[in-house]
Amino acid sequence: MITRIRNLFKKRFIKDTIVLQFASVFSTGLSFIASVVFARTLGVEGYSAYALIFAFVGIVGIFMNIGTNQSALTLLSGAYAQKDRDKARNILTYYVQVTGTVLLVVGFSIILISPFLTKFFYGDSTIGQLARVIILVDIIKIFFGMYIIVLQVIRQIKILAVIENINKVFYVAVPVTLVLIGWGLKGIVFGHLIVASGFAVFAWISYSRLAKNDPILPSWSEIFSNMFKSRFSYYFRFGFMIAIDKNIVSLYSTLPIFILGLFSINDVAILKIAIAYAGLPLTLIGPVSRLLSVHLPITKSYSLSILKRDFVRSSVGSFLITSGLVVIFALMAPILIPLVYGQEYVLSVYLSFPLLVGSAITALGVGNGSAFRTLNLMRKSIYVNAVAVLTGAGVIYFFMKHYPITVSVYPVAAWVPVSTLIFYAYLLIYINLRIKEGRTYVNQ
Repeated sequence: MITRIRNLFKKRFIKDTIVLQFASVFSTGLSFIASVVFARTLGVEGYSAYALIFAFVGIVGIFMNIGTNQSALTLLSGAYAQKDRDKARNILTYYVQVTGTVLLVVGFSIILISPFLTKFFYGDSTIGQLARVIILVDIIKIFFGMYIIVLQVIRQIKILAVIENINKVFYVAVPVTLVLIGWGLKGIVFGHLIVASGFAVFAWISYSRLAKNDPILPSWSEIFSNMFKSRFSYYFRFGFMIAIDKNIVSLYSTLPIFILGLFSINDVAILKIAIAYAGLPLTLIGPVSRLLSVHLPITKSYSLSILKRDFVRSSVGSFLITSGLVVIFALMAPILIPLVYGQEYVLSVYLSFPLLVGSAITALGVGNGSAFRTLNLMRKSIYVNAVAVLTGAGVIYFFMKHYPITVSVYPVAAWVPVSTLIFYAYLLIYINLRIKEGRTYVNQ
């Protein structure tokens, strides 16, 4: 048994997962500290406004996301493994050109109308004015986003973990400092802008150095000179399908806050803290999901049986780990939440219990997204997710309109787990049917 455990920890996937898990725990800890400072400093009303700013950006952000991050990661992994420099150059050019164009055109359009939208939904144009800054931050992040993708593809996981955590430290330290010196909500959003600008410069310089030492990676000059010379229709179609799916999935986390703000703005802070607390047990499985995005496409070149084995192992393992953590966090909630956030947020304790149960079930779907992309089932994923979002949003809207948050939290807690179970069951049935049909290899 000891020998098997030692051999297990020698596998690169396991080692990379552990590195990212440590980084994820550190990052989550920083986010937790920031949330405590914001909740205590801003109060229930201010913290609710903070939650609505980022919920609004999450909703309008779906129009700026056309899947370039996910498609570039998947496609560049294959090109790098094949040592195809021309293909790598085209993929990175596609990322910069398409992402930049969409962010600039759509992003600045949203910046113009944001105050009018939040005035319509919440009766407060200030939320939209501050949301403008966060949308600008998303535009500036393009270069840092590409640099992170490249580090993940070339498997520089330790460097990736260090850089992401340094990035997180600044994203916490600067806004927290500005809030503590009295800047309030403006301190949070402008703190994000300051950090994003600095890391954009860092990413530009760091990638330049990386490209000089890697014969497969193109330089910035090669990327920009390649613009408008190559046709990226295939990359765009591939990424657009992923984007639709990812954007629909993102609604699961943002819509409850967005909808609740329509009826009871002060309850937004209570629900946000409960959702954030219930998400803590999922910290360890985030890196697993991230690495499966690269690992499962590799297993498809072997066989469906191996793909199924890795998919099931990661899912069941994540579920068991998260379930154990859920029990611990449920026991700690009555003490931890009031102690850390304050007595005015004590209602979050009761809301966190059903949400924690939902987190345990959600962990089972750690590899669902990667499996759908690997098996080229994006259309199926989009259809089912669209139905789940429309149905769930309708149910949540009804409950939040007619019932207090202590009741409407239950459909919120059940929404993602039910969808997760449906997707997980479908994937297992699909893979088993393909194996029975004798399709040993995915690419047959």
